[in-house]
Amino acid sequence: MAATKRKSRLSLPARNQKPTTTTTTTESNLLEAIAQFHGAGVVSHTDENGVVRMKILVKKQDLKQMLEMMDNGKESSGNNIQQQSSSLSLEQRLHVMRRKHQRRAEHAKGRRTWQPALQSIPEDL
Repeated sequence: MAATKRKSRLSLPARNQKPTTTTTTTESNLLEAIAQFHGAGVVSHTDENGVVRMKILVKKQDLKQMLEMMDNGKESSGNNIQQQSSSLSLEQRLHVMRRKHQRRAEHAKGRRTWQPALQSIPEDL
């Protein structure tokens, strides 16, 4: 059974403009990371009046994870220390997601770590 994909339309500030809040920067980085994580996830990319509009195809499960991570970042925006720790947590989560994706890709391609051909070396008694 194939996983359903959903289109998500999002507006983000252009790279040469400063984001209005730190949450926007986190959201932008998260969206870019997810697009890279899934390969050709970005369908279109248009720059209009300083706003970058992107269409990204993501699996429903990945979209849920992304929204949960964004919501977790917004909850702690009241305290600067909490905000820093939540952004580290977000970066750590992205790192784990990237590593899992790399492992799956390597496993699918058959590139595994080296293993000896023999399980054991027989000894003559």
